[in-house]
Formats: sequence, C-alpha cells, structure tokens
Amino acid sequence: MIEYHKSLEKYWRKFVEENLIDANVRPFIAESWRRSKQYGLNPMRGGIGKKISESMFQKIIEENRELIVVARSIMEKLYKIVEGSNFLIMLTDKESNILEVTSHESIIDTVKGQNFL
Repeated sequence: MIEYHKSLEKYWRKFVEENLIDANVRPFIAESWRRSKQYGLNPMRGGIGKKISESMFQKIIEENRELIVVARSIMEKLYKIVEGSNFLIMLTDKESNILEVTSHESIIDTVKGQNFL
C-alpha cells in the first residue's frame, strides 16, 4: 500500500506540473484532481481557510457535540486501520469548519505548516 501511495504522489506531481494523468490513477481520484483544478484550488499554496475566534469555535463545537462524540470512535477505529500510511482523518461541519482531526503527530505538524490546520 505504501508503494501505491508513493506512485500516486508521483502521478499527482505529473498532473500538477504537466496536466497529465497517468493511466494507473484510479478514475475517481483523477476526477477529484480535475475538479480541484476546475475550482481553482492551488495544491502548492496550502490551506487558505479563515480563522475564527476562540468563542466562535467553542460555539461551533457545542453545536456539533453529538456529531463529534459519535464520529470520534469511528475515526479512531478507522485510524487504526490506516495508521502508518500518512493519512489524516478529519471531521468537519456543514460549513467546513474543522471539528476533529485524527492522525500521527508528524502529519498534523506538516499540515499545520501548510496553513491547513
């Protein structure tokens, strides 16, 4: 599985740099890449989300408390399956506010460095 991810990263870079999708890329992944490009997302720029105040964040967390409680155990089980494969599991609300993140600390540090979290 790790080899596939390394290959996928190579194929992704080829798409970003040359706009070419390798035949080995699964169709649903290729479509996701195309949609992202169509929406003008720049994969090299990192996250561009908006920061919200601590009080607003706490309000959002409280409004989604039940969702978070239910999702947390599912996220933890899923993480045990993909642990060590550089995945990040994220729970968001309907407005795309990040409610919960499960991943290895090194991955979380990486995405924080890209202004994603």
